[in-house]
Amino acid sequence: TALIEVTAVFQMPGGPMAIARLGDVTVNEQLQPAQRTAIEILKRYSPRRVVLVAHTFCIYYDAVAAWNNTLPKVRERQVQDLEIAEKILREWFPHAQISSYIADEENRRLFFRPIR
Repeated sequence: TALIEVTAVFQMPGGPMAIARLGDVTVNEQLQPAQRTAIEILKRYSPRRVVLVAHTFCIYYDAVAAWNNTLPKVRERQVQDLEIAEKILREWFPHAQISSYIADEENRRLFFRPIR
């Protein structure tokens, strides 16, 4: 018999930003249902491999940065969120393989660069 590995893709708007804030108890009341849903999905799925990707021109990061007048620090925030999200997921899934990447668009091509 052949072993078939099932791969599921779970996309979350704001990706690493959303995961990095999962433990934040100060999340706005309107966002708490989405926060709880994300936690429940991740825990029920219990993945063996997680690939976190933040990307250039992300509307979520750009909007937050514009609101806070911190556009030059978007990349720094993305890397911080990737690191925090990795830490959270490693605690939840200690046996999972977790990796993080920044996807950069250059000359109409996409490059995935590991953050470590």
